Amino acid sequence: KTNLDQFATGLVGTRSPYPIPVNPGWPDRIPGGSSSGSAVAVAENLVPFSLGTDTAGSGRVPAAFNGLWGLKPSKGRLSTTGVVPACRSLDCVSIFANSADDCETVLGIVQGFDPADPFSQESADTRSGGNGTIGIPRQEDLMFFGDAAYAQAWETSIETLKACGWKIEEIDFSPFLEAARLLYEGPWVSERYAAIEAFLDKFPEALHPVTRTIILGGASNSAVQAFKSQYRLAEIRRKTETAWASLDAIVTPTAGGFPTLAEVNEDPIEVNSKLGYYTNFMNLLDLSAVASPSGLTKAGLPFGLTWIAPRDRDRELLRIASKGPGRPAKPTRSITLVLFGAHMQGLALNESILALGATFNQEVRTAPLYKMVHLAEPAPERPGVMRIGDNGTSLLGEAWNFPIASVGSLLAQINQPLGLGQIELDDGSFMHGFLCEYLPASTAKDISKFGGWRAFIG
Repeated sequence: KTNLDQFATGLVGTRSPYPIPVNPGWPDRIPGGSSSGSAVAVAENLVPFSLGTDTAGSGRVPAAFNGLWGLKPSKGRLSTTGVVPACRSLDCVSIFANSADDCETVLGIVQGFDPADPFSQESADTRSGGNGTIGIPRQEDLMFFGDAAYAQAWETSIETLKACGWKIEEIDFSPFLEAARLLYEGPWVSERYAAIEAFLDKFPEALHPVTRTIILGGASNSAVQAFKSQYRLAEIRRKTETAWASLDAIVTPTAGGFPTLAEVNEDPIEVNSKLGYYTNFMNLLDLSAVASPSGLTKAGLPFGLTWIAPRDRDRELLRIASKGPGRPAKPTRSITLVLFGAHMQGLALNESILALGATFNQEVRTAPLYKMVHLAEPAPERPGVMRIGDNGTSLLGEAWNFPIASVGSLLAQINQPLGLGQIELDDGSFMHGFLCEYLPASTAKDISKFGGWRAFIG
């Protein structure tokens, strides 16, 4: 079975009384939600595709964080019969897959009008009136919440779109963002309460604490508030309609950052709210959307784009998105390792890690907590790094991104007394890297004063 955020209330994938699906490529990060298990099942290659739900981003955020394609079809295109509702008037069944072609194949099989679903709609494929132009949010409308690597990945993706032949036009994205705020700040939270009111009354303690807080927040909205918000939404929708006249699509980041599990535990509601910045408006405005992978950040984390168009443009979106930076469809699962010796750039063993598919990330310095020794035997000579605490030195190394599938081959090349551990860097963050066992290091020559292996070997 595939787990998910309880009652599909969350974009983090961690709001569940059951075990949380683990992001297979980046296990210290969230899997994304609410359809976390559905995305992880495809990312783990257990299945070639899966179905999720998407009311506020649940079929796009997990796609971005697992290197997948995620199709949020037009409302009513796929039947929701049998789906436990979140916001029944907004819910969509979504598709996760490894390529745009697979999404389109599954869409052709599962779409169709369902008279048993009162929100089902007849769909007819339509095309844009654009001329090869993509709209993107103005600089003042973009939010990356302090994540400089994601901001850089966005700029890189825009340059790639231009290289693919797209014309780029900045648009006023503020009406879309105002619509997004209505989803949780307006009365639509009451629809979530209505969906599970009977269950909540009978089993109040069964809800995850964060889920209970959010859903109970919808218990007190009035009908007057609901009508006022519907009127405001209609006004916003009218403002957004002019944007589509000359555009093939609007493209945004799928998310403004990729939170760690620790960050979510520390501030579960605020972190989740930030993840909806580019997603929450979609179904309120009756739009179709495709999430596509767009490579990795400099830190080796996945970055994704979302392609947006009016309803019934699902097939066209898949086809034009497949011409963008989403190729290849799935970024290589990778882990960043800190290297201190002959595997670094230009040194004797560098070719061996290039053959494993490793790519240089950046130079790094450890926190001043380490000691470096010269290990002359067994050949080839190499450094050994060990953590000694406050009397240590800051050492220079290199961070490299390794495909996860190659890590076993790398370890097979490493002799005692070296092994993998966590390295604390000078900015307080941690990366995996090579450390030395204590006893061999304690009798070897201390070369810490050189500040790194490259300086030692001259």
